[in-house]
Amino acid sequence: MKKLLLLLLLMPIAVLGQSINSTEAYGLNNIYYDALSQYLKDLDKSGIKYDTLYLSNQPEVVTDSLMTIIGNTFIKIVNENEGELSVILKDKDGIIYHYLFPLNFQNGQFYVPILPLRAKKEKGEIRLLNSGGGRAVYSFDQKEKQFKFIKYESWGI
Repeated sequence: MKKLLLLLLLMPIAVLGQSINSTEAYGLNNIYYDALSQYLKDLDKSGIKYDTLYLSNQPEVVTDSLMTIIGNTFIKIVNENEGELSVILKDKDGIIYHYLFPLNFQNGQFYVPILPLRAKKEKGEIRLLNSGGGRAVYSFDQKEKQFKFIKYESWGI
């Protein structure tokens, strides 16, 4: 009886926590958090793993509600206005630096673009090299009032 009661109490939390229905809420239901999760899964299929994913804080409206860890990957939001990228590159030969763009709508689908850039310091200047990008694609389930992940698309050189 106690196990059944505990299950009934926790079930609404588990069900609500898994729906992707927000661009603002901090947690698993944030579409930007889910887009980064899908990006990391796509990389994992190619054998690429990040211990730390460096993410620009621009635009702040996208990054201010993100959790700081996805699976085994830490999310480091880099404050560009305060020179944090320069400090990070001082200790590293180079990193992959990411921009996460606001939710877009096109042809009946929603998508969250992600732009990975190779960042390195050369002659005292930060260089950002673009070799492609990608986006997490979603539909919106009107009945359930939540986004449904469709696929992750990537392109590049």
